Amino acid sequence: MSNIYIYAINIAKHCRLYILIADIWGPQSTRGVKMGNTTHNFAIVQKPVSIRPPLKLEIKDGHKSIARVWIYFIENDLHTSPWALIEDLWVHPDYRRSGIAKHMLQKVELLARKEGCYKIVATVRDTNYASQKLFEHCDFKKHGNTLRKDCF
Repeated sequence: MSNIYIYAINIAKHCRLYILIADIWGPQSTRGVKMGNTTHNFAIVQKPVSIRPPLKLEIKDGHKSIARVWIYFIENDLHTSPWALIEDLWVHPDYRRSGIAKHMLQKVELLARKEGCYKIVATVRDTNYASQKLFEHCDFKKHGNTLRKDCF
């Protein structure tokens, strides 16, 4: 396991900022951060992180990939159980509308239940109506909005 920690930074009475960072400053130290005209001191407290590699489910026809989905299991200190994130559910155009994506979502749900997840979250582009319909057919509900910032 690499030296990666979650740091809790108290920057105000009821405001805590969590950051995931490599061990740059050491497991415990104190730093100041300037916000406006005020410098706030914060303590960095090490919390162990359980990092699990994502799972990739893939269906192949010979050597040709015809479907895939990535599943991430995420843990935090808000809940005692993890939650699952589905990313990049994809089916080759020649195999769409054949039930493969629904089958893969059923497998994802079985894996999430086996891992004790309390929820499964999926991201779908707002213009991908077919995928939205698939997820809704599989009992997913629209719940808020997803905001994204590309970092490249």
